[in-house]
Amino acid sequence: MLRVFGVNKNKPKLSQRSAWFMKASAGLWFFCCGCVTPAVHKFDARLTMVAGLQIEGPCIASVVGPPPQNCIQWQPNVDASATYEPSRRLFFAGASDNFLHVVDADNGRAVAQIATVGRVITDTFFSKDSSLMYVGTEKGVLHAFDAYTFARVFTVHADSKINNDVVFVLDQIIFTTALGSLYAVDKNKGEVRWHNPAPQKSSERLRLSHQSNIVVLENTSKSEEVLLVVPQVDGLVSIVSARYGTIKRQVQLAPKAINGFPDIVAPMVWFKNRLWVASYGVGVFGLDVTNGKVTDEIAIKEVVSLISDGVSLFAASMDTLYAITGSSAIAWKNPISQVVSRNAALGYPFQHMQGAKRLFYGLPSRPLLSSNHLIIATSSGSLGFFDKATGHLDKLVGNSVGFGPKIGWAGATNLVAVSRRGLLMKFQIFDPTRLSHLD
Repeated sequence: MLRVFGVNKNKPKLSQRSAWFMKASAGLWFFCCGCVTPAVHKFDARLTMVAGLQIEGPCIASVVGPPPQNCIQWQPNVDASATYEPSRRLFFAGASDNFLHVVDADNGRAVAQIATVGRVITDTFFSKDSSLMYVGTEKGVLHAFDAYTFARVFTVHADSKINNDVVFVLDQIIFTTALGSLYAVDKNKGEVRWHNPAPQKSSERLRLSHQSNIVVLENTSKSEEVLLVVPQVDGLVSIVSARYGTIKRQVQLAPKAINGFPDIVAPMVWFKNRLWVASYGVGVFGLDVTNGKVTDEIAIKEVVSLISDGVSLFAASMDTLYAITGSSAIAWKNPISQVVSRNAALGYPFQHMQGAKRLFYGLPSRPLLSSNHLIIATSSGSLGFFDKATGHLDKLVGNSVGFGPKIGWAGATNLVAVSRRGLLMKFQIFDPTRLSHLD
């Protein structure tokens, strides 16, 4: 049963424990049901809704303390993300209970629970006419549902868990899997049109959580053919025909003999007419995809997230945030591993160190951009708002609850994230300047 905490004038006041959790999760904001929100004259971000996607009845105690003996403990869901559907004002989010949860975005009430084969670990993707919706699971299953009745339309079984990089091209759904295979599926019938098996890896190694994407190139080189830029193992980028799956050319980022982890796990982004790609163990590269050549190289390793606003390129590793100029120079860097607190309620509780504990811990999420801020969360830490011009931390929320690998916008002034405990959390942003979504 879904439990909800949030601002709703038609609801009775929350219990003292629930109100305490809202206060703790919101950082420097005290929750007051029925109170008038004071005027905000500077930037702020506040938690306005929490919905427990997978917590049953008395298990809500596990959020703020030890659960009762008859309570089933929550299971961590490190890959979950929430998708906002604006026309009906709904959230779609997966959870550890193998259901896709549909939640009212205004009050957090449960609308539907859709059974899936495995945990949903991708966004919810909608067809162009919004009649069908698609999700992928950690069991390697792609589900298609009717977007209004939620009836299952078809199911496709891939060779491993489906990455959160689905694109729609030529009436096809195209995605990669954790093993590195590439699939093209008819978006209406569910038939596999072509399949490129996983490339041979140079060595067996533990793969990082995949946050990269597939980039679509249309009408390249005066051709009608649609091409895809696909990240693959060992620091390899392939240019692939979207219609036939044939590989046109490949770009090798990393040396063939390398000790470490050269795979591409960060999103690929356009910046200054180049496609920027991060090889985890090697560095960040600018590509001329037309000629298949590397034009720029920046020696920043362990990058797991990239985003650009057209003025700067922002990169994130587990320890540092970077802003990079169009001339490939580092404009600023913020060592977020050094942002610590001695307050036990704020820091990551399981970090094995004495004294102050890190507030940003684990893998960074895919970031968001507003007019003034770079917004990023961490898998075992907090969510932060960093000034784009200076890298300064302006606001911290979430108090190290840990978040899934993707946070998202939910309208003009709200963002949504799913925590490791399966909590769907909505934050409202107050900014004296007009927000501009660049994600």
